[in-house]
Amino acid sequence: MTTHSQNLSTFLSGLARSDLPEEVASFVTERIIDTVGVMVAGSVKPHSKVVLATARELYGEGPITVTGEAKGLPLLEALLVNATMAHGIDFDDGHNFLHPGCVSVPASLGFAQHVEASGAQVIRAVAAGYEASIRASLAAGIDHRIRGYHPTATCNIFGAAAAGGLLLGLDPEHMEWALAIASTESSGLGQYKHDGSPIKHLHAGIAARKGAQAAFLARNGLRGFAEAFEGDLGFLQLNANMKNVVELDADLGSRYELLKTETKLYPSCRQTSCASDLALDLYDLHGLRPEAVERIEVRVPEWAMKEWHISNEMPANNLRAILSITYCVAAAIRHGRLTVAEFEDSALQDPVVAELIDKITVHEGTEETKGWPPLRGASADVWRTDGTKISVRSKNAKGSPTTPLTGKDLRAKFMSLAAPVLGEDKAGELHGLLAEIGQQPRIDPILALLRGPTRH
Repeated sequence: MTTHSQNLSTFLSGLARSDLPEEVASFVTERIIDTVGVMVAGSVKPHSKVVLATARELYGEGPITVTGEAKGLPLLEALLVNATMAHGIDFDDGHNFLHPGCVSVPASLGFAQHVEASGAQVIRAVAAGYEASIRASLAAGIDHRIRGYHPTATCNIFGAAAAGGLLLGLDPEHMEWALAIASTESSGLGQYKHDGSPIKHLHAGIAARKGAQAAFLARNGLRGFAEAFEGDLGFLQLNANMKNVVELDADLGSRYELLKTETKLYPSCRQTSCASDLALDLYDLHGLRPEAVERIEVRVPEWAMKEWHISNEMPANNLRAILSITYCVAAAIRHGRLTVAEFEDSALQDPVVAELIDKITVHEGTEETKGWPPLRGASADVWRTDGTKISVRSKNAKGSPTTPLTGKDLRAKFMSLAAPVLGEDKAGELHGLLAEIGQQPRIDPILALLRGPTRH
């Protein structure tokens, strides 16, 4: 009888030789486009520059493309930097408990350059990465989060190992070794939530680098242990529990969990997304403006009732703003939008937003808690200074599987992120190549557009 770990490894290895369902291949192409756009925008952030400078100091130049840079890095270091960039503005996609794209996409692109893979192989590698990361996170479940772990780090390492392992041609046994090696390297703490440390963004880079290393070690013959996930001293027993172990391999090949991935409309934590939708509806559909607000009550799932989500203090830094429901609601009503600009340091000095935050309270909503996860609903009541009241509710955030974005929406998001860095023409050309990545015999033209110099 095979184990859960063996079944998952066999499936992931087999994706290299299988034709993905058209729905899956098309959806993965969208994930690649979305993640690359975020990665380009994240390339100019200070924390990304620190990681890049450190990698150059320690490891020098190499052949693998670094987003926005004329000079590359060795493969593992390039993945460290590019994945940090892809999670660098918190605009990357999400699935229940983690952000899969920020690791699986840069890992697949880097490995594809290393082995000179086709675009079709990149799509398979990304699919393997998503399924490995997501399956691990579903098996770990909510208990993994309650213990303080950040699954974008702890579970995405499996995605990097799977994507890299597929492009290195690992058979099922060696893929199982790669996942085992990755399991013993898994790390990532949620302590960043308290003070807004940019270590959160680095988590994706660490997962990509260590997962890639695991794939190489397995390829070169380092034997991993059996039952890496379900063993009595394995990943699940030590970091969560065994309640959801069947999620590792349930319906593999017939149920692609990656299809439930959400596209984010705002560069903020997904716990803020639905409340942000409501705030923008209040602005657009009801004409609500800051001077008309007397008070606002927002209801969210119990999971979102954390200090870093509901504080009435003006955020001290970018990441604290990204995590704050009160800030996102206030900024949306203040500006009528919620873009990268609203999370810059200068925006955190706005007295109008600070005054609005004082008027917002967040409570647990019974219906919202019932639906979470997978739904991330919110509702709100607004009392206006003229004595009238507005009530709004949404069961799930825009961009979720129940309310997906259109191709036009996805392109608009990509261009809004890539064009300020690359320029309009170059960003448009890059989008076009990514949209046809499955037909590309090599991804060199895509990589050429990703390289610098960029327009800062």
